Amino acid sequence: MAVELSRGPAAGTRSGPLQSPGTPAQPAAGSPSGVNLGDAERVASALVGGVLALLGLARRSPGGGAAAVAGGGLLYRGLTGHCHLYGALGVNTAEGQSTGPVEVRRSITVDRPADELYRLWRDPQTPARVFGSFADVAPVDPTRARWTVRLPLGRTLTWETSVTEDRPGKVIRWESTEGEPVRNSGEITFGPSLSPLEKGTVVTLRVQFEPPGGAAGAGLVKLLGIVPDQLAGKSLKYFRSLAETGEIPTTDRQPAARPDPR
Repeated sequence: MAVELSRGPAAGTRSGPLQSPGTPAQPAAGSPSGVNLGDAERVASALVGGVLALLGLARRSPGGGAAAVAGGGLLYRGLTGHCHLYGALGVNTAEGQSTGPVEVRRSITVDRPADELYRLWRDPQTPARVFGSFADVAPVDPTRARWTVRLPLGRTLTWETSVTEDRPGKVIRWESTEGEPVRNSGEITFGPSLSPLEKGTVVTLRVQFEPPGGAAGAGLVKLLGIVPDQLAGKSLKYFRSLAETGEIPTTDRQPAARPDPR
């Protein structure tokens, strides 16, 4: 399996077919919903909040419950990048910061013809199964899907993607719709093997993922075990297993302590 991992261009720049939707206008500093925390502060809030939440949940006592609630608040503060006190005071420590998305590419050879693999991927239930270790993926219609990542303390992070290019037997591309909290795009291609000694179809998955808050959000999702490199590699292995055996292995566990439902 081949792997490439790179830091994508800063948000708002052009990056070819995987370009994310245009960045919406940011609310002014001090607005009720604007990002007003800098990256370092967000990472610290997320890390401390995550530790407090886990410790609090492990202690089945009133004190543990209070720690879990406090940790959940810090975790949410780090994820959203918004501090209500800063908003009331008109403070914004996030101004002038910019980070780019992470893009990962992985390939795997599957012992099935390209047309068959394309039809399998276009099955509305296939993305839900192969990305199940990362998110719940529910089809909205033939070209749109809703992604939901479950976070600690019952919180969720949800966004929608839509298919932007569909060439049967060749390639499928998608990207998050404008205004979604997570900027996510990707493509899957089906091509012949370049080696005369290798039969089957080379399936390549490219994913570009920018969690809310850039570097701070990336630190949070890494804490939760959500990393694009692992997402792409695991999803391709699941897809190969589904194509060749009709089943997906269930030995791995999902992020945020979710048991794999498969």
